[in-house]
Amino acid sequence: QQQQQQQPSPMMDPLAVLRHQQMISRQRRRPLAPAKLKRLEKQMMMFVPNLTDEKRRGTAEKREQLRRKVEDKLRSEWPDGRVHLFGSSVTGLYNKASDMDMCLAVVPPPMTEEQRAKRREKLKEERQQRKLERRQRRKEWREQKRLEEMMQLGIAADQAKLVLQNEAEEKKAEDSEDDEEEEEEEEEDPVVPLVERMAELLDADPAFDDILALPRARVPIVKFHDRELDVPCDIGVNNMLAVYNSRLVRTYGLIDKRMIDLCMIVKLWAKQRKINDPYRGTLSSYAYVMMVINFLQLREPAVLPSLQVLKKRSVMVDNFDCGFLEDVDEARAALLAANNGVRNTESVARLLVGFMRFWTHEFNYREMTSCVRLGTVITKASKEWNVNQKRNRHWISIEDPFETTHDLGRVVDRTALREIRREFRRAHDILFERHDVEAMVEPYTQEWRGA
Repeated sequence: QQQQQQQPSPMMDPLAVLRHQQMISRQRRRPLAPAKLKRLEKQMMMFVPNLTDEKRRGTAEKREQLRRKVEDKLRSEWPDGRVHLFGSSVTGLYNKASDMDMCLAVVPPPMTEEQRAKRREKLKEERQQRKLERRQRRKEWREQKRLEEMMQLGIAADQAKLVLQNEAEEKKAEDSEDDEEEEEEEEEDPVVPLVERMAELLDADPAFDDILALPRARVPIVKFHDRELDVPCDIGVNNMLAVYNSRLVRTYGLIDKRMIDLCMIVKLWAKQRKINDPYRGTLSSYAYVMMVINFLQLREPAVLPSLQVLKKRSVMVDNFDCGFLEDVDEARAALLAANNGVRNTESVARLLVGFMRFWTHEFNYREMTSCVRLGTVITKASKEWNVNQKRNRHWISIEDPFETTHDLGRVVDRTALREIRREFRRAHDILFERHDVEAMVEPYTQEWRGA
């Protein structure tokens, strides 16, 4: 019964797959010595509980109470509306300091032509401002990274600044192309008046403060603060893809708790090393979670199955199939059958070393795409995500499991990928040579820059 749904075979270039397999075989390093692994495991037993505190269960109950309070408030305006939680509040990848993400599911009212005209004018002004801010962020981030690198190599400050000026000129065309692409894709959003009205309703309630409406952001939201829980909140409109993404991640975490532990460590590491900001050209926390899940799907024996391959029905959201197997016991049984009755018993420490090794030495960045949806890696060519296309940067390719046309690595350019891969290599070397997870997550400074 478990074998009635077989994993589909993605369209792949056989030569690319062979090169990927050869790279894994050629670059795989010997495992940690038992004594070193035991030391790392002992350290992890003390380190992980501080990140995944069981006391968060009480916090989860209070957050559900807050969700209902916000929903009751907004239903005074939209009686049929419903507020959903998503993000870390659902996935379990949060701590007491995490913010709370919500979305209001509601049908927006029709707009008049006069309203459309005013909105188009405002969008034009906001678009120009965002373009300038985006260029400035990219420029500052690139200059900071390159200056630190050249100083480490002993290049004089004056000479380093001259190099930076030349590189800045070369980046202007690339930034211009990105701006043009985003400008072409951007359209007026009918949820803008809904976001503005939400802000008014929340501002009128003394239970909330620090109200900030961002109706013309890329994802229109209202930011606010709940006084009782002392937690910052974001609420948008009809972002149901994010809701289903969060439910998918939550289900993977329920199948095997090691996934939660590993994600918490990786998210902390990425934050401390300053490589988790998509607005500055690096990966989002969600992208790192997808990288962890895909890695666990690829272990032998596998730690996680592909829940979308095992789905029993399709659930269409914004023309994307968001169906997946939500029954945890059934998913575990299917995983055990696929592993021929063998369970993966690797410790979180061993998996952490394996994760850093995979993304340092084994993944073929040039030709392959990480694919949680199928539980494997597929070629960029099969997605038409070839990196040499002029306006399509896919230097690191990570498919969104539901919005399959979205590459989570699309924000990363060549320079940022080099920094991300250096951080992976640094983390792997520290774990492999010093077996010290605390050193791995030390805040970023200029102390390490490999060749």
